[in-house]
Amino acid sequence: MSAATEMDDKVSGLRDHSSTEDLSEESVLIRDCPEFRDVEPTPQFEGHAPVASIAYSESFKDAHDYLRSLLKMGELSERALKLTEIALNINAANYTTWKYRRDILRHLGTNTLEEYDYIKMMIPDNAKTYQVWHHCQKILEWIGEPMDILEFIEEVLKQDSKNYHAWQLRQWVLLHFKFSGTAEEIAFVSKMIEDDVRNNSAWNHRYFVIHTLSEFTDAVFSAEIDYTISKIKLATNNESAWNYLRGTLAQKGQGLTHTEVEKLTELLYSRGCRSPQVLMFMADKLREDCEKADASDDIGEKVRLCSELYEVLANKWDKIRCRYWTYLSQEFSAEFGSRIGSNEKTEVAS
Repeated sequence: MSAATEMDDKVSGLRDHSSTEDLSEESVLIRDCPEFRDVEPTPQFEGHAPVASIAYSESFKDAHDYLRSLLKMGELSERALKLTEIALNINAANYTTWKYRRDILRHLGTNTLEEYDYIKMMIPDNAKTYQVWHHCQKILEWIGEPMDILEFIEEVLKQDSKNYHAWQLRQWVLLHFKFSGTAEEIAFVSKMIEDDVRNNSAWNHRYFVIHTLSEFTDAVFSAEIDYTISKIKLATNNESAWNYLRGTLAQKGQGLTHTEVEKLTELLYSRGCRSPQVLMFMADKLREDCEKADASDDIGEKVRLCSELYEVLANKWDKIRCRYWTYLSQEFSAEFGSRIGSNEKTEVAS
């Protein structure tokens, strides 16, 4: 068997299997390939007297020992390219190997469409690994068009709807290739939120699309407020939706003041909802009103209500953050306590 044939068979075997677990660890070691007889392997240096050496498999040590040698030599060849594929199949999180592979691809002028197919093959088994997604981004940059990456990412998100790397690449693609199909992307992310209203990644992506790719008109603002309110009613303690609401309100520079939002909090509170997110929003709104008030304004009632909301949050509804709420209460009282104007309290339902 020729040298090239042994290497090709090994690489072909990797691509024919869905994961490294399907392959024999010791199948065709690099040291047994005639193609590498001229290369002296470079073992990993772990110190003169390592206390706890990592128990690398034989195939891991073999592939990486030869990879280090080619790196030191600065070799940019077909055999080096094949070796990177073998090494990456063993450890897809090695950034140096991915960078070396790109250097080789550039030097050889390898077909980038083939590399795109390769990286799409690698991602499903390594979906939590940043390096595979970064390599995909670099290959898309080289190709100069998005190919079918949005559809591919959608399939990945069906398996893991909160995969940070997938969402990150999706946003990069939309920006880099200047996508104009905002309506389609909103429809996509609306479906993701519909499937899981607590998917913070989807809420974050919606904010990105609305505020980065779209013109944030008054009509869009109103529509997003209505949309978010409808989702909050489905899960009143959903911090993702409440954060999205706050972020959307902040875009208008009017603080937390909004008629429909005030109606929402009043409605939820009147129906006995004591979600920390509802109480927190009410307290923040009252505090904001106090901070905006002139020295001559009568804010005693708002000061009392805000203080009592901090108290019930600390002692009953959000005990895990009791010190946080106690700190805010003390800070608030130091600034506004003198403006209550009476020792009489307005009772906040506990």
